[in-house]
Amino acid sequence: MRKLLIISYSLFLFILLSFLITWKQVGAETPQIASGLVHSLTLKSDGTLWAWGCNCYGQLGDGTTIDCISPKQIGTDNNWVSIAAGLGHSLALKSDGTLWAWGFNCYGQLGDGSTTDSTSPKQIGADNDWVSIAAGDLHSIALKSDGTLWVWGDNCCGQLGDGSTTDSTSPKQIGADNDWVSIAAGNYHSLALRSDGTIWTWGWNYYGQLGDGTTTDSASPKQIGTDNNWVSIAAGGEHSLALRSDSTLWTWGCNCYGQLGDDTTTDSTSPKQIGPNNWVSIVAGLGHSLALKSDYTLWAWGFNALGQLGDSTKTDRHSPVKIGKGEADLVLMSASNLSVKKKCGDSFKVTATVRNSGSKQSGKFTIRFYLSLDTVKDSSDILLKGRSNVIKLSAGKSSIRKTKVTIPKATPSGNYYVIVCADDTNKITEIDKNNNCTASQTQIEILP
Repeated sequence: MRKLLIISYSLFLFILLSFLITWKQVGAETPQIASGLVHSLTLKSDGTLWAWGCNCYGQLGDGTTIDCISPKQIGTDNNWVSIAAGLGHSLALKSDGTLWAWGFNCYGQLGDGSTTDSTSPKQIGADNDWVSIAAGDLHSIALKSDGTLWVWGDNCCGQLGDGSTTDSTSPKQIGADNDWVSIAAGNYHSLALRSDGTIWTWGWNYYGQLGDGTTTDSASPKQIGTDNNWVSIAAGGEHSLALRSDSTLWTWGCNCYGQLGDDTTTDSTSPKQIGPNNWVSIVAGLGHSLALKSDYTLWAWGFNALGQLGDSTKTDRHSPVKIGKGEADLVLMSASNLSVKKKCGDSFKVTATVRNSGSKQSGKFTIRFYLSLDTVKDSSDILLKGRSNVIKLSAGKSSIRKTKVTIPKATPSGNYYVIVCADDTNKITEIDKNNNCTASQTQIEILP
């Protein structure tokens, strides 16, 4: 039955989480939104719950199995505070700490002790200390206020993390640890963060989505690496994303559509860094990924056959592209020969891969290099002497630039970052003209 469900839904799974690009605001301020396979949930600022889309299993929670093409309020309660949506089931928390679930329940993913679907929200147990929820395809995860981790539903690949592959129709605690702080659920794998900054994964691992360097499933949580500076996680269908405290972005797992963002379509069984260190928020769909940078720009990559990236095309993107109105922009993808010691008047080479990350316009750029005491371009930075590179790049295209630069003789001694900047010489339309400079991750030492 489980395999038949996977096959029958495979044509629809590609739209998972595309709501983040195409959704239009309903009513007043909307503080939360969640999307299942073919249904959507949202919370308004007044605490009311709204739903729309497919309702074949009662996943809208309106007491029927009738589809709805526009948002409708579910009940009259105004104390909803959190929502999550799986393949065909829905989860929600109320302000009193109670947990509620409805919809598809063939594998016990509602957690009510049965496998009977529910067309309206039903309270799960009597506990009132639930604080966080996440929904996979057919399983559910939650955290309590005491930091304990609880799971229920489908367990075919060990995604519940209880050491077995046996389904559970009611919440069960995983281990005795009470330091869990964040959770995420993919199709058949799960991720969690602990308060010490470590990341743990379990479940299906065919594409390396657990990030442990293997493709072997795990039926219990296992730590990924030894790093303890992870701060955020997201789970796609068969890939995973995470942020570290230094704002670096890391991805791993399935990469058949470029959803890892490393400019390839090669799967990765361990975390690999993507781009610079200015990422602040992440989310993942079935085969695509989305992220925000510290400058509030939105970036997307991966599967795009249905336009889910929002870049006005239906072309898959294998590296992050900025989402916005016909902009062209520069991204420094790499730089070499920076970790060296030099004197004033010396020359060195910088190799940089630049990319027009815009979705529509070609851009003509003048590339210049600067020395900076920090990673932010300002008027105090020192222009490196050398040939200016004037290049024209079509939207989404990259170019490798190898440039010999000379350190001005009056440069004070110290450790400097190399900053590359692009001036848009043909005055193209851009969302943020302050986003055209990127710093190296290593420094060059200027000797007295």
